[in-house]
Amino acid sequence: EVLVCGSYSGRIGDWRPHMPYAVNFNASPLPEARGPYPAFRAILEDRRSWGVACHKIEPRFDSGDILATESFPLSGAECYDSLDLRTQMAFGRLARRVADDFVQLWDQAQAQQGGSYWKLTSDAERTLDFAATVERVMRQVRAFGPTESIAQVNGRTIYVRRAVGWTEPHAHAPGTVVHVDGRRSVVAALDGYVGLIEWSPIPLVAIDAVGRSIPSAAHENHL
Repeated sequence: EVLVCGSYSGRIGDWRPHMPYAVNFNASPLPEARGPYPAFRAILEDRRSWGVACHKIEPRFDSGDILATESFPLSGAECYDSLDLRTQMAFGRLARRVADDFVQLWDQAQAQQGGSYWKLTSDAERTLDFAATVERVMRQVRAFGPTESIAQVNGRTIYVRRAVGWTEPHAHAPGTVVHVDGRRSVVAALDGYVGLIEWSPIPLVAIDAVGRSIPSAAHENHL
């Protein structure tokens, strides 16, 4: 009777000859942030609110009339995992609202007006810039978390899953490795240091065209 989708990357054809209803649960506050996995950019841009939406499925991705939305505030310390879990919980609240009054919400769905489309974040946006402030570097690390940031250290490309950072006056050139403790390394940033805690010389995950993380085999090494 109802086609219900969430986190589905394929394009759905004309469902109307087969069933009366088809909806998608979208991980963004539509009509803002249409596109593949916008949560990365929500943290990179220091957004202070976020949300999820349930909309009718149309041939063009994320464009259908909106049945209902669920919003929540974000903090300045938001990270990949916290936003992902909060989004899942918001989906639960939204799904209960939609299920309780589905037909009326369907009949009263509102067309999307304006809004924006966010492209999948690029490798350049995932790459840590040690010439920037510690706050900026750590925001990138928090945004991508287990899907990995990219860093250039000692002339090598590495993939960072976890890091710590602190501000401290120093005379080191940004990007210089100033301390090593086993697999942990401290790299100078513009106004302090970034400690690389978990990293790999090859990616542990790959990000596909719609923002999904795909595990890959990898091993760890030393800088």
